[in-house]
Amino acid sequence: MSEHRAKRDAIIRARRLKMINSLMIGLIFAMMAYIILFDSSGIGFSTPLLYLLGAGLSVLSLLLLLRSKREV
Repeated sequence: MSEHRAKRDAIIRARRLKMINSLMIGLIFAMMAYIILFDSSGIGFSTPLLYLLGAGLSVLSLLLLLRSKREV
């Protein structure tokens, strides 16, 4: 019975990581759209800060993806 529960918990963890990863990828695309559409006019956040934030989210998303692949 504990084997079944451990397998179920692993599946739930993997699904949660995939969901977080999908949200982070969506946030990266939203930031890219913001940079393309609005930052050229000079309003809002500074562009280098957004680039650094996007790069950090990309690395974190890649690490989460690798972790979820390893668990399943």
